[in-house]
Amino acid sequence: MKKSAHISILAAITVAALFLQATGTQAVPEQTLLTNTSLGTNGAGTLAGDLWRAAGFATGSDACAVTSVTANILSWTGSDQTVYAWLYTDNGGSPGGSLAEFSSVLIPAGQSGLRTFSLPRPFLLAPSTSYWFVLSTSEGGWGNILWAFATAAPTGVVTQTGARHRIGGGGWEDVSYNSPMWSLQGTPAASFTSDGVSDGHIVEDRKSPSMGKTAKPKGFVLMVGDDKRNSQVMSVLHFDTSSLPDTAVITSATLKIRRLDILGDNPLSTHGSLQVDVASPAFGAGSGLERTDFEASPGASNVGAFDPSPADGDWYSASLGAPAFPHIHLAGTTQFRLAFSVDDDDDRTADLFRFHSGEARTAADRPVLVVTYYIP
Repeated sequence: MKKSAHISILAAITVAALFLQATGTQAVPEQTLLTNTSLGTNGAGTLAGDLWRAAGFATGSDACAVTSVTANILSWTGSDQTVYAWLYTDNGGSPGGSLAEFSSVLIPAGQSGLRTFSLPRPFLLAPSTSYWFVLSTSEGGWGNILWAFATAAPTGVVTQTGARHRIGGGGWEDVSYNSPMWSLQGTPAASFTSDGVSDGHIVEDRKSPSMGKTAKPKGFVLMVGDDKRNSQVMSVLHFDTSSLPDTAVITSATLKIRRLDILGDNPLSTHGSLQVDVASPAFGAGSGLERTDFEASPGASNVGAFDPSPADGDWYSASLGAPAFPHIHLAGTTQFRLAFSVDDDDDRTADLFRFHSGEARTAADRPVLVVTYYIP
């Protein structure tokens, strides 16, 4: 494995197999990062529609990607019940707000054992941050469905921080004297910040449509949309992805940018979707921004589109499809070209989505590429 200067080896939550969407068949090996499911049981706590239970955990200095969680669920006599599961933020040492919902699991009456709750895609977590895994059921009655307690707290890369329950509409109560029986697994992840020296935007040549006229490298701000001459404006992001392991098999990639402001009409509403092309090691002959990068052929085109609504404050994300994965360079650099599907709206007014570049004064504002992978 190469030096991992940019890699956040992930501490992720889960136990079910993660499937590569690229083929729809290949299972991704996962490593157990937290577990106590091999220990003996030490009682159990009721789960009901009006009695929720939660297990807290904290990530380490590395990033995390949640794929699934497994819990030991006990079922006594009664009817079949559905158990629901969520990932929550932490709010002062108790569950805060919901971040993601796992698949629900139907528990047949009288059948106890380990049950896995899965997410449709990995959910990336921040390093050194607390979260909660929350369970509830479809029935209000107590005593039919229970979450088993283990004889000791789980151990692993991720650290359990406590246990809580909530009765009815009341607040969360500390029940950390009991340790829920559960298991967490995940796959490695890497996080990269764009290289501002090679970032930049390019303005279209109106005399030669679909070709670049002016390249504007560096600077604190990037932009996409059109200018007052109805010339299309694209941006290029540059990432050094060489610290990925040579044998990494990529399973997901997400590109994130932080909006600075909007000039004119919001292109996300008037210029179609904000699409992503990818090339490696670069769009042109060199890694530096050139005007010909505007029309340069990509390694793969339209490999993803940004969600028009921010997922977190001013942050916008694009989940990249499997066609992008072969073009994320394991031994070099990777570039992404951002452009709207509608080149301009012919209104002779600048309509620009402006976002922070890799040279933004605040490092936390810079574009980010997050890659999850496994080593076969």
